[in-house]
Amino acid sequence: MSMLNESQRREYLHAMGITQYVPRWILPGAKASIRLERPLAELPPEVVKTPPPEIRAPEPPRVLGTVVTGLVESLSPTRKSIEAIGEKSGQTEPEAVPHFSLSIWRPSAALLVLDARSSGQPLPTQALLHNILRAKGIESWNSAPDVLRWPPMAGQPAGTWAAVHEMTSAFLQARLELQPAPYLWLMGENAYRAVVADGKTYEESLGQALNLEVLGTLALVLPSLSDMLHQPQLKAITWSAIRLHHVR
Repeated sequence: MSMLNESQRREYLHAMGITQYVPRWILPGAKASIRLERPLAELPPEVVKTPPPEIRAPEPPRVLGTVVTGLVESLSPTRKSIEAIGEKSGQTEPEAVPHFSLSIWRPSAALLVLDARSSGQPLPTQALLHNILRAKGIESWNSAPDVLRWPPMAGQPAGTWAAVHEMTSAFLQARLELQPAPYLWLMGENAYRAVVADGKTYEESLGQALNLEVLGTLALVLPSLSDMLHQPQLKAITWSAIRLHHVR
């Protein structure tokens, strides 16, 4: 069987109506094509009239990460636009309020104690409070505390800290109208935030005395009893604060 040369192969393909494939782009890593030079007399008339296709070098590949990043940046709002929207609306997402409860003691006529109860394992918090009060000269008092829970009813949404403050203030005002107390101990962050609506944070106010004119009392901001049991070094803050204010 005789082998066809390139000229005969092209003529057979043309006679059968098969269009030859000529790449327009050079594929990366592909071997360069070799153009076959043929005399014009051997070529069909329509091939002579048709100019050879232009072979263009491939465009440099674009990095996908760069393309995606550019697209996301063009569609995503910037930080400034987000801040502008927030300023325009004047609304911020309210801070989540945890479920918590406060123990309320009245160990003497001059003192009312609010302590943030621990939600974990039972701790000897009442024994610690007895020791602290004994050091202040308060020996006998009713050891059963009242418990103020938030939210007040099971299954009720936690709401906002403003609602917590409103409920706690109403409760304390009713108590203090019946029996005023010059001193109030706010022990723990939840106790502090339930009573003090504005001002410094709990950490900034820890160990300090605050004059609560609405309640007509001086509030000492102290660590909670459970925090002092977990972190004994916090007791120093309590002793330093109550030493400055004599309670009977």
